[in-house]
Amino acid sequence: MGRDVELRRLVELVDASRTETGTLVLVAGDAGVGKTALVGRLVESARARGIRTFQAACTDVDARRPFGPLLDIAGPATPSSDATSRAASGAGPAFEIALTGRILELGRERPALLVIEDLQWADPATTALLPHVARRIRDVGVVLLATYRSDEMHRRHPLRPLLAELTRGRLAEHLTVGPLNESDTVDFIRETLGSTRTPDLELCRVLHRVCGGNPFHMEEVLRSLADRGDLALRDGVWHSPRAALALALPESLRDAVLQRFRSLPEPSQRMLQIAALIGQEFDFELLHDVTASSEDDLIATLRAGIEAQLLLEVTTGTRSDRYAFRHALTREAVGLELLARERRRLHGSIARALEARAGAIEGSARQLAYHFDEAGDAAQARRYHEMASAQAIQTYAYRVALEHQERALALCEADDPRLAELHLELARTARLASDHRATIRAAEIAREAYAAAADRSGAAEAIRLMSVAHWMLGEGERASAEAAEAVRLLQDAGDERALAAALADVARVESVLGRGGAAIPAAERAVEIARRSDLPEVEVDALVSRGTSLAHACTRASTAALREAVDRGLSLGVVNATARGLNNLHSAYVRCRAPAVEQRRTTQALAEFDARHGMERVSVVAREMAIAVLDGEWEVGLRRAADARGDGLFPSYVRLHEAFMLVGRFGPAALGDLLDAPLRMRTHIGWNTRHWLIALALQALVLAERYADGLRIADEELESVRTADLHPAVDGTAAVAIDAARLLHDRAAEDRWIDAVLAAAPSIPVEVDARRAYATAERAASDGDTDTALAQFERAARIFGDELEQFSAYPRASISRRLIELHLGRGLHEDRDLAQAEFDRSIAFWTKAKATWYLDRLTAWARPLGLRFDAVPSPRAPKRALLTAREREIAALIAEGLSNKDIGSRLTISERTAEGHVERIRAKLGFHSRAQIAAWHAQLAKESA
Repeated sequence: MGRDVELRRLVELVDASRTETGTLVLVAGDAGVGKTALVGRLVESARARGIRTFQAACTDVDARRPFGPLLDIAGPATPSSDATSRAASGAGPAFEIALTGRILELGRERPALLVIEDLQWADPATTALLPHVARRIRDVGVVLLATYRSDEMHRRHPLRPLLAELTRGRLAEHLTVGPLNESDTVDFIRETLGSTRTPDLELCRVLHRVCGGNPFHMEEVLRSLADRGDLALRDGVWHSPRAALALALPESLRDAVLQRFRSLPEPSQRMLQIAALIGQEFDFELLHDVTASSEDDLIATLRAGIEAQLLLEVTTGTRSDRYAFRHALTREAVGLELLARERRRLHGSIARALEARAGAIEGSARQLAYHFDEAGDAAQARRYHEMASAQAIQTYAYRVALEHQERALALCEADDPRLAELHLELARTARLASDHRATIRAAEIAREAYAAAADRSGAAEAIRLMSVAHWMLGEGERASAEAAEAVRLLQDAGDERALAAALADVARVESVLGRGGAAIPAAERAVEIARRSDLPEVEVDALVSRGTSLAHACTRASTAALREAVDRGLSLGVVNATARGLNNLHSAYVRCRAPAVEQRRTTQALAEFDARHGMERVSVVAREMAIAVLDGEWEVGLRRAADARGDGLFPSYVRLHEAFMLVGRFGPAALGDLLDAPLRMRTHIGWNTRHWLIALALQALVLAERYADGLRIADEELESVRTADLHPAVDGTAAVAIDAARLLHDRAAEDRWIDAVLAAAPSIPVEVDARRAYATAERAASDGDTDTALAQFERAARIFGDELEQFSAYPRASISRRLIELHLGRGLHEDRDLAQAEFDRSIAFWTKAKATWYLDRLTAWARPLGLRFDAVPSPRAPKRALLTAREREIAALIAEGLSNKDIGSRLTISERTAEGHVERIRAKLGFHSRAQIAAWHAQLAKESA
């Protein structure tokens, strides 16, 4: 995973061997980063290209065997290999020439890839011969690839002179395998946990940060979490408490770190423990101040830490001398050596040293909050948590601000006079962070406190925040009642600024509920007061609500008012209300059937606006996922799904898009409970959002072949079709419902839906009436009028693609199948070509999306029709490569649940050697985790029984 660039370059070098262009390739990377998996994939690719492959490995046990890995490669290739092995003990120039010649012979017959893993453990004879071999293979079809652990390359490592010589002589191509990025980490965790859905984003982010993107470390931490019961599956998504993640250091990794740490002198150990408490990255001067050590001693400690591969010198992006632990796991292992009392005392010293630095407080509030918190100084910790929260809000980092505010509240005394104000502030921040449940909880506490104090303005503000949160959770009528209650409280309270904001809330809720008669007067009054009171955010918010109400008319003039509100927000520098305006403008374009290109343009504008201001809105994620579904970029879409956990309307839209993609890839079982929350929400939300939710839910249900369930839900919306509701989601609902009835062979239901569509008043312009085109096509098909059916299906396809793109994912698939069936049914020669072309387009889309399950269904449907298709990609089956006797033994121990350390003890080998064997087993079998190896071994045992 995440190695496309590296693999592509390696394949290029291997392919060059066909033209007798050989090379030595050095692949570097930390232990566990995935070098063996990368090389294993390269070996597979080379074999598929007809290139011979030879593999060997250096081990710390075999490090004294002269030419060990080279003999493992070259020896079996010639009848005289035994003699060669015997001669190795007295190796000299003649022997080295002979051994090099045998290596060259491997590539003379046909190109060859020679792999040596773990070169850091190579014997001196091998490293001495490699430069000579590198020079000789340049004109032979041999690629010699060697991997080594870059995190072991301390200053005195015996491999360093070889690397320097190869670099000076330009004798090797160097390639570094780095850690996985955050996106690939998400995929890795999903695969390791065996889940179709993306794990909780917080779990992914913390695990990536703690493990530095190292796959082996992440797998070990996940295993540790699972063993301790700190990994839980909720709502189909894997979660883990943050506190558990902070303490998830597996013993195997901790022991490896502490072995290097304890090799340092005791004073150096103490300094590094203090550095570990400062943070993952630390400043030389701060460490100097806290340790009160001499500069020379501190430099010696840092140098020793770097030599032991515990630390790195940070050389970019800073003016001060800064250092960092190689991994967060390294820092954690070192820090845990301290007693709890020691840690508290040292955290206090660090906090005071930070405070004493001139001008440092403003930029260090988050660090100060952390250190005073860990030191147990509640008053100082609370002060800095509040300061850090304010700084986070200024940069739109609302979730960070929310965490600091929650911690500050937890540190308050029960009788603190500011509790009501602090809960209100927490509710405001939770609203900005889209945590609607947290908003309601904090606002309810604030409302009760303000009501007890007869503070109407405070109570009204709390009620306003509850109104917004209830609206975002889809509870429109409750939100409307609360917004009105806030206005009532403020009507004669003499607080015009608060009244303007409350009126803007009324306008917002009523506008989205489609009640313009209430929304527009409230918005205009709010604008009037806001301009008089210099409240630009309230003014723009009210203008957006007014424009949203007017836009329901779906005329150019009506959407112009919303566009003007956005422009006003941009000119005033207002952020949140302007973003809302862009969001509502997009919704208006969708509802009013603007061209798809215009709809996408507003999505892009909203995404760019949020990115420019450092914001992350769930509404943007939902719209970007819709585009990913339609463009077949499902990897992108599924990754984005992790950014939108939580309750509310937009998270529901995200779940529905995610459901469609997961069904396409993995089949009906992948639906799980993804549709439950969105479908429950439809019972208490306004017509606008209800139509949208139902249309998207139907697409996932019917794609999953749950036709009866889909039709039952669709029938609840039949009245909307009869009244010719303009909402474009109804077009999607009608098309999906008709197809579900047809696939159920329920002619009565099919006729019921077709009749409802065709009998409705034609209030939608015919050029954008997709539901009528679809219904007309199906009625014509049932009447045997193939020409009309084909023409109307083509028209429906164009409308869904041009104006109703948001609701076209399933209709596009159903129309494609119907066009193919009708063309083949007509039986003309050109019809078969048209059917084949339509099928090819469909296959291309679903293949791009990697929708394996639906591709299987589609090809099974197409096979009896005589349509041509190439082999459809299916999930890559793990290779059952033959393991060596030692590897089979180790696989059995993995199946017993033994760690690398335990395997080493059982077999009397080092832990690193055991780790190397495990990585090679995984690469040979094409597996990603130890659990897969264990399952494979169990299956073999079952088959043998």
